[in-house]
Amino acid sequence: MMSPENQWLWAAHGKHPSAKDFFSIGRKFPLLSDFSEWIKKGYPPLAERGKQAVTGYSWRFWARGGARDELACGLLRDSHDSFGRPYPLLVMGTGRLPSWEDHWEMLPSVCERVWQRLELVSARGFGALGGFEEELGKIRPPDPTWSGSESAAIGSSGETSASSLSVPIRENLARQARNVCAREMGSIIFGNGDTNDSHPLILHITGALKSHYPKAPTTLFIGGTNYESSLFFFRRPMRPSDLLTLWGVHSGA
Repeated sequence: MMSPENQWLWAAHGKHPSAKDFFSIGRKFPLLSDFSEWIKKGYPPLAERGKQAVTGYSWRFWARGGARDELACGLLRDSHDSFGRPYPLLVMGTGRLPSWEDHWEMLPSVCERVWQRLELVSARGFGALGGFEEELGKIRPPDPTWSGSESAAIGSSGETSASSLSVPIRENLARQARNVCAREMGSIIFGNGDTNDSHPLILHITGALKSHYPKAPTTLFIGGTNYESSLFFFRRPMRPSDLLTLWGVHSGA
């Protein structure tokens, strides 16, 4: 799907209860192919776990595109086909988002509306996949109004909207961010299922990460399960084993 006024492409791949097996809808683009192949290579060890596997994982993400100002944002979640056979569902879009690399700590705010829409669409039941594809075509891209999002982000001083968080929480998140900011891959746990509003927590983390290491990651995931929420970032190409990490295999889940 491509919206003529903004030139963003939207697509979905994987399994959905409305489809009998694997499906792909929307417009093809390189990052979609890269992510689809990454899932294909990383999923077999998860499938082998069978009933022992923890389900209910859902990840919002953004990823660097192949050109300047190009960004992808999307959703990766547990899913299954109409016969109940499991496989992740990938829904994502890509296009230009001017100056995002200068303001990457604000992307959780800028992409929030898109992520909410992707979650809503991916959770709906459709009589046919044409309905899914039609809904994808209605998604509007992130709005690069950085000045409007700035008040929600955390600057290098570690202040601003974090005022809604207690001092111990702020200090704990800042300490975690400082410890992992320069790694090729890092993760920060910020919720345990009891968090009513995780947005200030996420913004505090991304702001703290940027204050210690300004360069934008290659890919960033936010999510997990109802029992534990985490932020993962990668400063290197994704590996098949990273899918296992996101699905909690290496954390003992």
